[in-house]
Amino acid sequence: MWVRRLACLILLPLLLTGCAPRHALAPKPSAGEPSASAQPRLVSDRCIRVIDGDTIHTRRNGPIRLIGVDAPEHDEDFFTEAQQFVAQRVDGKEVRLEICPITPKDRYGRYRAIVFFRDGDQWVNLNRLLVAQGMAVISDYRPCHISAEEEWREDEQHARQSALGVWAKSRGESRR
Repeated sequence: MWVRRLACLILLPLLLTGCAPRHALAPKPSAGEPSASAQPRLVSDRCIRVIDGDTIHTRRNGPIRLIGVDAPEHDEDFFTEAQQFVAQRVDGKEVRLEICPITPKDRYGRYRAIVFFRDGDQWVNLNRLLVAQGMAVISDYRPCHISAEEEWREDEQHARQSALGVWAKSRGESRR
């Protein structure tokens, strides 16, 4: 009797592994490694708190880091303006998150995403709007999927030339 049980314990895993589909045994990409189908994940959520100009907190997905932008920190000029700019558009409202498919979370555990908010019947890219209004500068947080980089650079150049937001005090020089 014990020989039968021993044989089952040895043979069962071998049979199960041999019967598994090939894709189940294929190596999975490690974190930060792009997969063959790296498509951004679009999810709906509700913003419940604005932390600062480039971080919000949502009901279901928790903290969200806006990728591709860098807004002023607590001790920098225009911190309050950037935070209020974001709050006016998303605080307490539905948002859509285009979560980075390559590295979905940063080292602090926040999802990395492009955030969209509703303006009338259209969804507006908040990350790009922050750059266009001078409330944030472009920051390269690769790897990710941002494909509109050229337009963002044009928006940033216009904000700089127009001395908007973070560019106002320094007359076109970067705040950093």
